[in-house]
Amino acid sequence: MKSTKISRRIMKARFYLKCIKLTVIQAYAQTKHAMDEVKDKLCNQLQDTLSTCNTHDMNVVMGDLNAKVGKDNTNRGKVMGSHGVGVMNDNGERLCDFCRTNGLVITGSRTKRSTRRLGGHQKGRQRTRSITC
Repeated sequence: MKSTKISRRIMKARFYLKCIKLTVIQAYAQTKHAMDEVKDKLCNQLQDTLSTCNTHDMNVVMGDLNAKVGKDNTNRGKVMGSHGVGVMNDNGERLCDFCRTNGLVITGSRTKRSTRRLGGHQKGRQRTRSITC
């Protein structure tokens, strides 16, 4: 295994398995309240990191991207399924664009899951549900 720290928010690891080489990019995106310039910087770093990956490897991008992709996959059927939660936010749009550009799929929206397993966080008395893509 070889790992590389790209930034405070991105790490890349390459695993040498029996039949394939697997490259995993782990990312932690800013929340929806971050400034657009900060989000753009992370997207560019993520794109640059993926661009350096070997095309013969199995490449996986994962992490907490603070994105809600919602259920509406109109014109996004190749990138996402219809089992997201809520309504797409700005980070969700960025994630869909990134996936479309790179031929990736948001797997968390492809299969229906119990609402108990969707992940979420508590805000005072109000419970918010969100998917980590």
